[in-house]
Amino acid sequence: GSAVASVNVYVRRSNGDYWDTASWQGDPQPLAATVDAAWSRDLGTIDDMFADGEYYRVYTEAFDNAANSEGIGLKAGFVYDVKPPTATITYPAHLGYISPTGRITGGSYDSPNGIVSDVYVVIKDTGTGKYWSVAGSSWSDTSAANSVISSGTLSPGATWWQLGATPWQNGAFYDIYAYAQDRAGNYQVVYATAADIKADFNLPSSSITYPINGADLWTRLNSVSGSASDAAPGQLTTVKVSYLKVGSPDYYWDSAAMAWDSTTEIFYDATIDGDTWQAAGISTPTWVRDQDAGIIYKIFAKAVDAAGNEVVKPGSPADNSALIQIRLRPPFALSAITTPDTSVPHWRPDAAPALAGTSDFASTVAVRLVDYGPDLTEGTGNDDSVFTGSGWVSTTTEPSLYVGVSVFTGSYDSASWQLSVAPGLWNGNRKYRVRSKGVNESFPAYNETPGPGVEFIIDSSAPAVAVTMPDRAYRVALSTLSASISDVSPGTLQTTYFRVRNVESKYWNWQASTFTVLSYPYTDLAPAINAGIASYTTDYFLTGAAWEADKAYTVEFQSTDKAGNTGIAGEVAFTLDIASPTAGIAVPYDANGGGLRSLGSISGTAYDAWRSTAVEVAIRRLTGTPRWFGGATFSGTGETPLWLDVKNSPSFLSPDATSWIYNSGLEGQLESGGR
Repeated sequence: GSAVASVNVYVRRSNGDYWDTASWQGDPQPLAATVDAAWSRDLGTIDDMFADGEYYRVYTEAFDNAANSEGIGLKAGFVYDVKPPTATITYPAHLGYISPTGRITGGSYDSPNGIVSDVYVVIKDTGTGKYWSVAGSSWSDTSAANSVISSGTLSPGATWWQLGATPWQNGAFYDIYAYAQDRAGNYQVVYATAADIKADFNLPSSSITYPINGADLWTRLNSVSGSASDAAPGQLTTVKVSYLKVGSPDYYWDSAAMAWDSTTEIFYDATIDGDTWQAAGISTPTWVRDQDAGIIYKIFAKAVDAAGNEVVKPGSPADNSALIQIRLRPPFALSAITTPDTSVPHWRPDAAPALAGTSDFASTVAVRLVDYGPDLTEGTGNDDSVFTGSGWVSTTTEPSLYVGVSVFTGSYDSASWQLSVAPGLWNGNRKYRVRSKGVNESFPAYNETPGPGVEFIIDSSAPAVAVTMPDRAYRVALSTLSASISDVSPGTLQTTYFRVRNVESKYWNWQASTFTVLSYPYTDLAPAINAGIASYTTDYFLTGAAWEADKAYTVEFQSTDKAGNTGIAGEVAFTLDIASPTAGIAVPYDANGGGLRSLGSISGTAYDAWRSTAVEVAIRRLTGTPRWFGGATFSGTGETPLWLDVKNSPSFLSPDATSWIYNSGLEGQLESGGR
């Protein structure tokens, strides 16, 4: 051939630009190379010419002396990588533990397009100060960087690594360092460190204390518990529990499938508290116990320490060991009543909720509902009755009658139930007891023995209430509000109050000590109740400061019992009248002072700003020994008048008490010349 005459070099970066020795250009930039036995080309040196982590391609085109061209072809590619890679140690943890077979493990990373080529690990025995050499299989005084490429594993993507050496001595302490190198020759500057690592070869111990080995249980098994420990310097980290249902074949509990269907042992973490542990909730299985002869289960509790050492599973179950065997039989049915609760609630017939509760290990629930009768006492008076589902019969006739529930929702293991009683079937003003009984229809021998049950009251009567003070429409003063109050037994009063309203529709407010808009609870005046009388007073009532003269007020009163029945008294209005009425005498009238010849009656008028209700007359004889007329004779001595009410016949008082006549046989008692 005619020999190579020239070579053009093209350097292209990842976005398609070409280098022209000074900058990047969009069009191809041929760079003439020096040609000898080989060719070369200086690209120039400019800051930031290459970007860290970016990939570059090199193309060439050669020409011979006849000007023939080989064509532009890709000859090489490279990553510009100037940042150091990093390695981390994930096992053992800093200040942690390592087991006899524990291998140092970690992760590694390099910037994009860079790749880690190796990780080096330094192991130092802090007790002796010596370093482990994998190549020499010995401890030496000189630090040794052990390659994971040579003596371990580096993942294909160079993101995970593990050193294969396990030079550990039980009870010794170690410092471990790791650093990475990438393919560009960059080294990690700051080493990853896991210091004060403790080599722990001692196995922890664990045992199951509840249930005990060989237990034959009819009761609910909500938790499994035991003890666990680890000898120093070891540290217990967890207890893992597995559950095996013995059968043909045996199956382990799989919580993900919520079934006994795993042929592989699956463990669940228990909660550790000091040297004890407990597995409950999601760490326990759903036990199957539907065979009268019982089902056998094996439970294994495996303690694990910080070094990864764990209890070896015993060959067979034993007392006080990590592996036990128990038998679970169908448990006795259980039931509970949630409505009513134990507070002996009071309900109206139209507001009584459904009787309700829960059950465990029952296929249904039966209920006995007893009405104590009019005497309100269970078992006396021969008046108790029991609910049949549609009515009531004597408990003497049906001493053990239970009825089925209206609703049963859930499963054999756990369910809720309700018994609904129509409002019209309740006997009002009675006390009741409800008992529940869990029923196992498949195994009647496991039916529940009912407990004492829960009492409640059906109250159909509202409290009887009436305002007794104020007692009339006009009052000179009002120091106390009072009312009569009662409730039919077994009803119990719960909330009782007065309200006092003025003509502006504002209410007496005990907090503000004045009349305000209705404001609960400050405008509700809670009374003292004693012997059927409710009374309320305050210093403002006692002194009269609450009232304004010649103003009208209305008193309200109501009481609500525990069942929610409300008795509302009729409103009572009163006016505060503090101005005295006046009365005048029209007859007798001695116009000329000459005296009277007769006096058949005395009459006159009366006036009040509101309304008078009575007029009284006092007559005194001044002749001789002064005496007051007592209605028949002048017999009253002393200075205190004897007042005579003109309302009584044959005297007369007009309906509005504005005119009056006193006529009570006075004529026969007058003496001639007397005064």
